Amino acid sequence: MKFKLNKSLLYKDWKTTKWVAMLMLFCILYTKLFKLMSALNLQKSYLTQHGQMLAVRWFNNSLLYGSLYFAAMTALVCLLSLALFLNEKSTQSYGLIFSMPFTKKDIIKNKWFLGIVIIIGSFLINALLISLFYLANLKWIDTSLNPFSDILKWLLMDSTVYILLFTIFLFFQTIMGNVIFSSITCALTLLVPRFLILIISDILTISFNLAYDSKLLVKLNDIGNYLYIYSYNFPNSQWYNTNAKNACDVYQILSYPNLSLKLLICWILIILFSALSLYCFSNRKLEFNNKIICNSKLETVFKWCVSICAGLMIGAFVGLGYFNENIFVFSLSAILAAMVAYYILNKIINVMA
Repeated sequence: MKFKLNKSLLYKDWKTTKWVAMLMLFCILYTKLFKLMSALNLQKSYLTQHGQMLAVRWFNNSLLYGSLYFAAMTALVCLLSLALFLNEKSTQSYGLIFSMPFTKKDIIKNKWFLGIVIIIGSFLINALLISLFYLANLKWIDTSLNPFSDILKWLLMDSTVYILLFTIFLFFQTIMGNVIFSSITCALTLLVPRFLILIISDILTISFNLAYDSKLLVKLNDIGNYLYIYSYNFPNSQWYNTNAKNACDVYQILSYPNLSLKLLICWILIILFSALSLYCFSNRKLEFNNKIICNSKLETVFKWCVSICAGLMIGAFVGLGYFNENIFVFSLSAILAAMVAYYILNKIINVMA
């Protein structure tokens, strides 16, 4: 597949995304490097007062974990895909763009390339600064428990996950007409696999009186973890020396479980959604730009998927929650809610069309 970069397209898209790029760069800087600096100051203060380090894995723990970081980066990736299409999804804008000497494939390739460069650039700059910080403070770091390879693993895992998320958000922009609605839909869609696994697990537990640690439920939970892309770069924690009398000798190690397999899955999905984005955008008709879904067949799939998910959610709330795990009430309320949701969604789509 030939990949041709267009300077005018890149420059136009860069003008609308440079503020997102700056936010992403600062977000990683604030939640990673500044956090490491704060942790180092805490170690120095504790050592001065007590004569020993507070946590031997402070560098590893500060680098790999951070709830604010995960939420902020996901939001920024969503904003990045939104900004790339924000000023274009109108008949007038696309009409002008499509009249210029480049194809629809050129447009989407350049958008994807620019987004990837912004994400990788943000991580590489911060990885370099973090590496310099690591080397400058070696006397404060137990390198056997905080190896330099942690930085490389973080760089590889996190950049790959956010490239995947960006590619999926970009794909939704190519099949939906409203930039904000497509971003919200994509963000919720990525929650659906995990939600369905939880519903299935609850139904199996109630129907067959399974223990929560049964092999079947554990296996379903493992499958759910692989389907939940948001959590791919969430580290696992393992505590060591928990019987020690001194709390300073108790520490946790954070690591990425199944790193190689998850990276492989991520890149397979990146290639898949990139190809789908190219195909959908290339076959997109100009007159569908203001519709919620820019393809009649996808519109039918979209309505049924949203209706079924809404039905299951309401069914779970009513039947499994309010009526205390009643499967009959769950089934009835899920079917009725799905029918109502389909009717309402169909009306909304027709009005917005």
